[in-house]
Amino acid sequence: MMLLLFDIITPLLMAIDRYRYKTVFTPFICFSFTYFVLVNLNNLLFVNIYNYFAVTDYAIGIVLIFFLVLSAISNVFALFLKRSSKVALQESGKSDTKMCFLNKTQTKFVIILFALGLAAYLLSLIINIRAYGISNIKRSNNGILAHISFLCQICAPIMLFSAKFKHKFVAYFCVALSFIIAIIYAQKYVIFTNIIYTLLYFILDRKTHGKKIIKYLIVFVCFALLVFLLVYGFLPYFTSGKPQDSLEENLSFAFKNFCMYLLSPIVANNYTMTHNLHEGVAITFCVPINIIRAFSGNHNYVSPVYEFLFQYASGNSFTNVSGILGELTYCLGIMGAILYMGIVFSIIYVFYVRFRNTRRYRMTVSFLMAILVFSFFCNFFTVSGMMFQLIYTFIIETIILLLRTRKKPSIRVEILAQKHQLRTPQNRSAIQ
Repeated sequence: MMLLLFDIITPLLMAIDRYRYKTVFTPFICFSFTYFVLVNLNNLLFVNIYNYFAVTDYAIGIVLIFFLVLSAISNVFALFLKRSSKVALQESGKSDTKMCFLNKTQTKFVIILFALGLAAYLLSLIINIRAYGISNIKRSNNGILAHISFLCQICAPIMLFSAKFKHKFVAYFCVALSFIIAIIYAQKYVIFTNIIYTLLYFILDRKTHGKKIIKYLIVFVCFALLVFLLVYGFLPYFTSGKPQDSLEENLSFAFKNFCMYLLSPIVANNYTMTHNLHEGVAITFCVPINIIRAFSGNHNYVSPVYEFLFQYASGNSFTNVSGILGELTYCLGIMGAILYMGIVFSIIYVFYVRFRNTRRYRMTVSFLMAILVFSFFCNFFTVSGMMFQLIYTFIIETIILLLRTRKKPSIRVEILAQKHQLRTPQNRSAIQ
């Protein structure tokens, strides 16, 4: 009964959000749609395939309460959305390309940052392979090189956009190389988050139709499955030296891991939403706590990893993640979790509405929404790697905006901008 109510109310809330913002690419829709799909996928399908536990009515009810609160926040911020930005989105199916162009100074700045990041990523990979061997370097990218390597992931969307006009092969190859290194490191959430971040950068302010959205989803799911097959199937088989299992067994294991990655955090809400971890406040705010301790010389860092394991299926099937909603409820209680999510969503919507009104902070908004898409897996606001990349993204984008000059754009930019304007419905009718 609760699942039916969930399946009625959640699409209704998403429809209201789409009506208010004239797009499906809003923080609330990106967040709630993922939960909506996975809860139904688990309870209607995978409980019969892999004997996963069904998400209980109580857990579904708590998720629905979160959705109602977050939808209300979204509707409040819709009041600050300028009408002109909604009209522009309705009238054009294409993004505002003029805001994607960078002047020469900005372009050089981005290319230098990307090159530094990619060089650090490659150097880190070489050092770790020499130290541990290619089969033992999983998640070993850390230290100063890891922080510098964030630069290539942050600048990837701009590099790809610039590749439309100049040095296509070099730009595509370098961006692809950064993702190949992430696959070798088995950094799954890094790969997925940055793929969505890059995709959102290009389509965030477009009025995208249903068929195209479905195509994006299918392509991404296929890519995600391919990553799991590579990380858990092909790479262990070809790099272990003495493969104990057949390739077919490795690929079967990879597919089961893919399903577990998607659904086990959702099922774990059965436990996390009915229990409370009394020491959870430190985990929830571990990133600022650890930064302060690092500067003060206190290396007794708070770990965001939960020692307790949550069972998601019969037998020896456990996970230590439960999505942002489950983990917050587990750490702070229901009221504390609602307050935390309310503050986080309000901050995200400040950036989102500012972007919709001014087209500024496209990169920051894209990365924040990418985090929300994958928040079904864990609370990424407690993962230092994600938070540092978010902070660096905001800083870099602020510098890029400060480097924007009032000089006239190049002839090439003017021509492209004029072509874009000629495609709009008003200009077509005026010409005719």
